[in-house]
Amino acid sequence: MDGPNVNWKFYSMLTLEVKKEHNSHMLNIGSCGLHILHGAFKDGAVVSGWHLDSLFPNLHWLFQDSPARRENNTKVTGSSLFALKFCKHILLENVLAAERTQSMWDSVVKCVPSTMAGKVPQPQNKFFQTVQEFVADPFTTAKGAFFLSVAKQVTPFYSFMSVKREMKEYWNY
Repeated sequence: MDGPNVNWKFYSMLTLEVKKEHNSHMLNIGSCGLHILHGAFKDGAVVSGWHLDSLFPNLHWLFQDSPARRENNTKVTGSSLFALKFCKHILLENVLAAERTQSMWDSVVKCVPSTMAGKVPQPQNKFFQTVQEFVADPFTTAKGAFFLSVAKQVTPFYSFMSVKREMKEYWNY
């Protein structure tokens, strides 16, 4: 997409052509596909009710500023993978964070029960409580895989639109 006026002109010409040749209508998604796509993805994630936008950042902050907790987790699980930072307001930017969570989830599932059993000190914070709730849900892995699958499908278009917007800002056109 170019500027709003060019986008709308192109859309009206294309709509007329589709109407004339195929006798059908096109879906109007607005003048900026980037915002529409992100909004649709975010709304879908919220409407699912899975609250993965809560799991990813809480898993990150559980270990972020606690070297002792990281060491205990590594000791219990044998894994030194930790969650990546998650951006809550631009969900499509979180493919890497979701992939990391998926790859380390078995370690998280192993760590939480041993923490509850007293093998390592139990964190007294909301991060641990949230992660504990997701560990108790047997469908967390499937929910995360679905989130990741949809995000990977729409990310190429989103990335293309982001790069194009940055180029426009750089070249001022």
